[in-house]
Amino acid sequence: MTSEARRLDQAAEAEALGRSLLDLAARIRNDTSRREPAPSPTERPAKPAVADPTTLARTVASLQGLRQRRLRHFGLALAGEAAWDLLLSLYEARLARRELSFYQLCATGGAYPATIRRWLAVLAGLGLIEVEGEGGDPVAERPRLTRKGEIAMTECLSGLSLPA
Repeated sequence: MTSEARRLDQAAEAEALGRSLLDLAARIRNDTSRREPAPSPTERPAKPAVADPTTLARTVASLQGLRQRRLRHFGLALAGEAAWDLLLSLYEARLARRELSFYQLCATGGAYPATIRRWLAVLAGLGLIEVEGEGGDPVAERPRLTRKGEIAMTECLSGLSLPA
């Protein structure tokens, strides 16, 4: 990747982050809901209104595959949706009843670790995730969806029909 292409990717990423931070500020200002604690990894996922967990897991896999195809064809500047990719990865882990470390999330997140860390802070600020083991040691950090995040993802993906 040329330095000009890298700068364009960084500019697109910074612009998306700026828009997201403005949206976050507006949501925090208007949000009156309380944060709910994250469910334990062994607790059953929230029951979707329309789709079953197997269908939801296939939908998540299809969306992740679509992102990889977009990345291959259009590059990072046009395919980058770090927050959504993080939510999909955390939701997929939740459906499989497993946890992801920060580094595992970086491997699936399609962005630089510093970018993923910023987006995790944004998502935590919205009450959609929590990071267990925070304290500066990325090896010990375990991001996961809160109940609010799980319900939002379930409602968003329920009824969405994508080819597997």
